[in-house]
Amino acid sequence: MLDALVEGRPDEAQAKDAGGGRKAASDREGGGGSVTILLNVNVEAEGTCILVGVARGVDGPYRIDSWSEKITRDSGSETRLELKQPQESGDGE
Repeated sequence: MLDALVEGRPDEAQAKDAGGGRKAASDREGGGGSVTILLNVNVEAEGTCILVGVARGVDGPYRIDSWSEKITRDSGSETRLELKQPQESGDGE
């Protein structure tokens, strides 16, 4: 006698739920990079950074994933932002 656990295959609704969850995670983590600015003590993770004058299609608001500060005698004070997920700018772009 064979005693094995058998899991059923996911149905269509379960597959859609799983796919939707993966898409949301992908959207949240996609389309980002880093930017270095002059020291800004008001930066917050999950805040918004608005890029202006970079390039059409790149300019706009991004979610701040993380940030770090660097202070040196030579270059002064900097804040490095790790950006993710371009957000709707509200101007149709």
